[in-house]
Amino acid sequence: MNEILTIAGLISIMLAVLYFVKKIYDFIDLQKVTRKDIYENYDIYKAAQKFALGTPVDEIREILTNSYELDDNQVEETMLLALLIGTIPMVVILPLSRL
Repeated sequence: MNEILTIAGLISIMLAVLYFVKKIYDFIDLQKVTRKDIYENYDIYKAAQKFALGTPVDEIREILTNSYELDDNQVEETMLLALLIGTIPMVVILPLSRL
C-alpha cells in the first residue's frame, strides 16, 4: 500500500514539473512571436499611409475591409475616428495661419 502512494506521489510530481516546463516553453515561444511582430497587419499601415497622402476615403475603406483583423463595425469606427481626428488639426491651424 505504501508503494502505491509513493508511485502516485512521484507521478503527480512529474506531471507538475512537466506542466511548468510546458508553461515556460509557451512563454518563450510567445516572446519570440511578439519580437518578430508576426501579428502585424500591414494592410492597416498601408491604409494609414494612403490616408496621410490624401487618398479618397472609399479606397481606404476597401483596404480596411479586406483586412483579416477588422470586421465592418471596426472599419466604420476607424474611418469615423480618422476623419474626425484628421479634421481637428485643420480647424486649429486655420485661425493661426491668418495671424
